[in-house]
Amino acid sequence: MGVIIAVVNHKGGVGKSTITANLGAALARRNGRVLVVDCDHQANLTISLLAGARPEPNLCDLLLGSTGHGEPLSPEQIVQATDRVRLDIIPSGEELAEAEDVLDAEYMKERLLAEALGDLPNRYDIIFLDCPPSLGLMTKNALTMATHVLIPVMATEFAAKGVTILSQTIAKVQRRGNPGLQVLGVLVNNYDAHPVVYRIQYQRLVEHLGVLKFATDIPKGVVVEEAHVMGCNVLDYSEGSAVSRAYTALAEEVLTRLEVQ
Repeated sequence: MGVIIAVVNHKGGVGKSTITANLGAALARRNGRVLVVDCDHQANLTISLLAGARPEPNLCDLLLGSTGHGEPLSPEQIVQATDRVRLDIIPSGEELAEAEDVLDAEYMKERLLAEALGDLPNRYDIIFLDCPPSLGLMTKNALTMATHVLIPVMATEFAAKGVTILSQTIAKVQRRGNPGLQVLGVLVNNYDAHPVVYRIQYQRLVEHLGVLKFATDIPKGVVVEEAHVMGCNVLDYSEGSAVSRAYTALAEEVLTRLEVQ
């Protein structure tokens, strides 16, 4: 089985879906075969990579079918190709929110995602699981299945506390069924060195995280929103931009950390 990276932060607005889309594209450029799985019913990753489309069937149908609450489907039936070569997606949809009540009653409910995907992970070099902004059922499924965790943060006053809370959750998952789970790193997103208060908060966060923090930061840039509107990743939209160069550097750093671990 290849590398499975859960992109997790129970706080919303830190850029999980944007990071998943663009880091996935950067690694696909390195000739890796990459799959991203949209585990969030808001489907921001799906909308971003599929130019606003919300295809059916999607992840919700796969999970319901695998537990006997819908038509049985294979993972191959819901995998969608994106505009980026070697980058595929399993899309999500709003109905996943309602389906969680049904799925929550299932036996071994934290392993539903792994069971539904079957041997699909063997066909990719890296899989990203884009998690919702909560520590609910889908996030727990992602952490139970993952080999690594990537934690995006913003350099705000409470970022360090949020990482501590998430680290406690990861420790529980390690004790209760996924002992090999490792934290790949903490990524500062939307970095902006201009406000003085930001620089102070950033430095405090750096001191708190130590070696957990990626050396690469993703800078703030309008190209992120522009690329999202255009339905493509930042690297294809604006290859020479600071944001694009940062994702290329981050891809290199991720590969290096994976080799060390």
